[in-house]
Amino acid sequence: MAADEQGVLKRDVEAVALAVAAEVILVAIVLLLLFAVPKIVRSQPAPVILELAQAPVQEPPQPEPTKPKPPKPRLPEPPPRLQPPTLPPLTPPPPVPPPPLITPPADLVPVAEPTPFSQAAVPPPPPPPPAAYQAAKVDPMLAYAAQVKAAVQGAVQYPAAAQRQRIGGRTRVEFNLRDGRVSEPHLIQGSGTALLDRAAIAAVLAAGYPAPPSELVGIERQFQVWVEFRRYE
Repeated sequence: MAADEQGVLKRDVEAVALAVAAEVILVAIVLLLLFAVPKIVRSQPAPVILELAQAPVQEPPQPEPTKPKPPKPRLPEPPPRLQPPTLPPLTPPPPVPPPPLITPPADLVPVAEPTPFSQAAVPPPPPPPPAAYQAAKVDPMLAYAAQVKAAVQGAVQYPAAAQRQRIGGRTRVEFNLRDGRVSEPHLIQGSGTALLDRAAIAAVLAAGYPAPPSELVGIERQFQVWVEFRRYE
């Protein structure tokens, strides 16, 4: 029993000794850290000396020298007005009496003898009509072109679909014509509707053309006509 108590006491003494040794070591470490770490001395910044520059002294502006004004040019004096000379009043000359008429006696009056050239004058013939009027009167092409256009317009078959939709317009067609025979019909300007354009070409091909004048027989001429498609409300 006494041996056990001594063993317990010995262990307590060792534990206390270890605790004291640990505290001493910790104190030593703390002291080393305090004296070994150099102290940071904060240096105060050097004062900055600012020198203020003196403001430049402005000199008062000197007055500009006054320039002498140039003398005003002297205007030339107007020339003196000349008065028109006074003329004496004009007096009309006295009237001269006409000379007296002297009538010769009847037996001294000459009688004109008849000559071959003393016949009555014949009036000149009237001037001929202007050349433009004669050209328009005898030009067979103008009258025939009007007949060709009337024949094409008379052969127009208005498409039923265009009539139902109330579509109208006009188409310009060009073609060659020789002795009433048509060749090469084609559009120059369309109406904007394919139905009407096709109907215009069909009218040119189906028209019955009049006989050409004698000046145009056997001659192929080119024609351009407007084919009208009028809407009937």
